[in-house]
This record gives sequence, C-alpha cells and structure tokens, in this order.
Amino acid sequence: MWREWVFQITVFGVLATLVLNMLPKEVYKKYVKLSLGFLLILIMLKPLMQVLDFEDGVNQIFSELYIEMEEMERTDDFREAEETYQRLLQELYEESVLELGESPYITEEE
Repeated sequence: MWREWVFQITVFGVLATLVLNMLPKEVYKKYVKLSLGFLLILIMLKPLMQVLDFEDGVNQIFSELYIEMEEMERTDDFREAEETYQRLLQELYEESVLELGESPYITEEE
C-alpha cells in the first residue's frame, strides 16, 4: 500500500514537471500549478481516505448525482428547453449564413 502511494506521488511529480516544462506560455503556469496542486492533495489524501473508508461514501455520492442528472434529462421540461435551444441555434445559424452569403460572395458585374 505505501509503496504504491509513494510510486504514485513520484510518477505524478515527474509528469507534473513535464507538463509545466511543455507549456507554451508562462501565463498558464499559475493555473496549471494550481490544478496540479489540487491533484497532488488528492493523491496524498488517498491512504487516509482508504483507512477511514471514505472511498465508498464518495463513490456513492457521485453515483447518486449521476442518477439524478439522468432523471433530470428525462423530464419533459429539460427536453422542451433543449428543443427550444436547438431551434434558436438553428435560427441564428441560418441568419448568419444568409448574412455571410450575401456580402462576401456577391460580385458585381460591370
């Protein structure tokens, strides 16, 4: 158990270093470091969660949330909202195509 944990932290450290060195711009480094820090905290808490048996509770919470989201997607209100959204998107698409089709592609013959 402990060897696995130390191995995971080591692999994470190597991969995190590679990711940070491969970033194209320095601007993104602080955001990537923040995300990697959260992941490292989760990796370090893994043995504690196993000892305290939190893993089953966390898995149960996520599965309940997944079930609730599936039920919400099946409701008529959700379907109606999605259909309205798709219809509005189609209308906006048609309008933009018409606008683009009229101005850039029309050539005046002299």
